[in-house]
Amino acid sequence: MSDATPQELGILAKLVLLLAVVLIVAGVVWHGVTSETLRRFWHDLVERPDAPMRFRFYLQPLMAAIAAIHDGREDARAGRSPYFMTVLRNRQERVGRLREGLNANPRARFAHRAVAHPYIAR
Repeated sequence: MSDATPQELGILAKLVLLLAVVLIVAGVVWHGVTSETLRRFWHDLVERPDAPMRFRFYLQPLMAAIAAIHDGREDARAGRSPYFMTVLRNRQERVGRLREGLNANPRARFAHRAVAHPYIAR
């Protein structure tokens, strides 16, 4: 998955987590959370897959599957147990594997943004 040590998050993972928390808190403080906000969020997410969004409904799971297969094969070659089962069942390795996942996540997010940006910007 990642070449970083499992005990330490990479700078990019820390930056992404910090930015996500700051933006979520700022959004809640600025706009608040009401039942109308939750209804609109659900409507925009599920009930409105118009032309640009329709492509993302296929592309995003496909990219996630490709990344999961790639990382799973790397784990198998290294002789490590499957990621999901390790996180669920092995307490000794759980934190280290979760940190690996957090370090790998920003790379996937950047790839997603590069592919999805032309459709979002329309």
